[in-house]
Amino acid sequence: MFGITKPKFVFCESDKVPVLREALQVLKNDAKIIVFGDRLADSLHIEDFLADPGDLGAFSPPEVDDDTCAVIFCSSGTTGLPKGVRLSHRNLNFFVPYAYTDQVKKPYKMLCFTSIYWVSALYTLYIGLGAHTRLYTTEPYSDDLFYEIVKKYRPEVPMTGPLALNGLFNHPSLEVSDLDCIRVYICGGTMVSQALWEKSKKFIRNGDMYCSYGMSEVGFIARPPPKASKRCEGYILAGMQMKIVSDNGENLGVGEQGEICIKWQHMFRGYFDNPEATAKVLDADGWLHSGDIGFFDQDNQLHVMGRSKDLIEYNYFKITPGEIENVILSVPGVRQAVVVGVPDPKYVDLPAAVVIRKEGSSVTEQDIAAAIEARLSDHKRLRGGIYFVDNVPTTPSGKVKKQLVKENVVKLYRERQNQSNN
Repeated sequence: MFGITKPKFVFCESDKVPVLREALQVLKNDAKIIVFGDRLADSLHIEDFLADPGDLGAFSPPEVDDDTCAVIFCSSGTTGLPKGVRLSHRNLNFFVPYAYTDQVKKPYKMLCFTSIYWVSALYTLYIGLGAHTRLYTTEPYSDDLFYEIVKKYRPEVPMTGPLALNGLFNHPSLEVSDLDCIRVYICGGTMVSQALWEKSKKFIRNGDMYCSYGMSEVGFIARPPPKASKRCEGYILAGMQMKIVSDNGENLGVGEQGEICIKWQHMFRGYFDNPEATAKVLDADGWLHSGDIGFFDQDNQLHVMGRSKDLIEYNYFKITPGEIENVILSVPGVRQAVVVGVPDPKYVDLPAAVVIRKEGSSVTEQDIAAAIEARLSDHKRLRGGIYFVDNVPTTPSGKVKKQLVKENVVKLYRERQNQSNN
């Protein structure tokens, strides 16, 4: 992102300055560094800017209009290098009005692990301006840290991805009463599985877990109703238009899966210094092609199934990985599952899965294969294999890096094939 935006000033924690200076040196960027924490030589300190110079009354802020770029955020980066998402002042004005927290007694404490690098972090800072408290830590995320913060500080509104929520539910020290403080749990960034949604009904007794759907380029897009009776992303927001289209661009009907396309007046201003990438997602009619696969049900509620780039094609069948992942996650002893396709010269892709066991679990490949055979069609069986791992690679915001998972699975598949041939 430094290479994209070419910053003039960088705000940084003091212990991260050596890494920052190395990055700026590689980029031949002489940006001024302003540090938090310990004072360092050759760096400015934030406290120097907080002192009253005595002439603040003479300061005149620059004039901006609704369409002036206010911030440049990082796209998720799950499928490649991130892009700089340009958001205007108009965009930002529509972040808080569509918050999930309107039914929470104020003031409340909000917990979010993402850094200001991501748009979700700005949302939580905006919430903090309304006399609420945003819990913040500079410690790297871990399930233990998450549990300790919830146990000690009792946040009413946590906001994380599914991996963190799953890690909290499976923490060995967790008691259900530990989560009685939660009124609204905002879970998003990637698809929330059916198994995780059902588990939230057991663990979050005094509130709701919302399957959040949004994009850096748009903001919040849809939200489920309170006390939703099914796992879904819910109703699209007022003033927003959405359609589900096929690979050929044809509009699809109720229950038909296709790409989610969005149009409304408060979308992003394009990718910074990248008109080619902007043109790939924004068509001539102003529709943003999200790259997400989903459908509307009979109640006009949105269901997001995954990314179009993650679709697996086996023997002319298109398979959504999330459908298989949901079944795997329902198997006792499974903590996490990621499904990808192994390239195959005959069938195009062979569905395969990496699985993380719960602590102390002895779940086997046979257990998982039996569950899939009992509940899914033949073409969705894991012909590419089932592989048990200790962890999966994720972005700093907690999204699974599917491409890295796929590369690892392809390697494991080839090793297994070589062993069987020998």
